[in-house]
Amino acid sequence: RGLSLAEIGLVSAVQGVVVLVLELPTGGLADSLGRRRVLLVAGVIDLISLTLLATAGTVAAFALAWAVQGVYRALDSGPLEAWYVDTVHEREPGADVHRAMSAQGVLVGVQGGVDVFEVARPDEDGDGQQPGRQQPPADRLALLARHDFFQ
Repeated sequence: RGLSLAEIGLVSAVQGVVVLVLELPTGGLADSLGRRRVLLVAGVIDLISLTLLATAGTVAAFALAWAVQGVYRALDSGPLEAWYVDTVHEREPGADVHRAMSAQGVLVGVQGGVDVFEVARPDEDGDGQQPGRQQPPADRLALLARHDFFQ
């Protein structure tokens, strides 16, 4: 929507700075208010950020959208991981949660890279359709979401 590459980098960096500043304070917020409440608030903030992103037309508007997205990321990341770890330890005391989370993170990252490559592939025959994509990413990633896959 008219942003230069440098402006895209600048507004994207806003999210990282906001997450960096808010990551620790939002963890304490989740401990005091409860993880579910903080995750619900995070979901609402995510919807707000996506609305701002969809309607942004200036560098300042995009920066605001990414800043609000950073608030969402900071609120979402810690409580969700802590909830996962607590749930796994309730079901399997002494389980190696960090190994499973690391393996899932690597596999999701690799799959994301493959998806980006597939989406960026040019339209070779000019029919307006991109080649590839035999299966939606969500279907491929559903297998990775199982904790016992890494046991």
